[in-house]
Amino acid sequence: MSRLSNYCIATCGAKCCKRGKLPLLPEEAKLFDKKRIDEKSHYDLTGGCEFLVNNCCSIYDKRPQMCKEYPFHHFGPKIIANIFCEAVEIGLLDEEIEEKKAKKI
Repeated sequence: MSRLSNYCIATCGAKCCKRGKLPLLPEEAKLFDKKRIDEKSHYDLTGGCEFLVNNCCSIYDKRPQMCKEYPFHHFGPKIIANIFCEAVEIGLLDEEIEEKKAKKI
């Protein structure tokens, strides 16, 4: 288990899986409750992802691409490290951010 995964489960409480909207690819959307997906294929995480169990992803091997990359987001050649992620904010991922030449935003 990665340092980030340990932090998410034990300290953060997987907040990223409990707020906001998760953009889904068409094949990913098939896994989720359709009532929580809007017209832009964004899954509403309010109240927590339906696959979050004890702050762990129960579909980890099949999780959406955005979940696999979080807290990093790719915008063409630029990589952003999302400061809404506590691990980014406190510096836990500074080494990885530097390696990826990402910017904290």
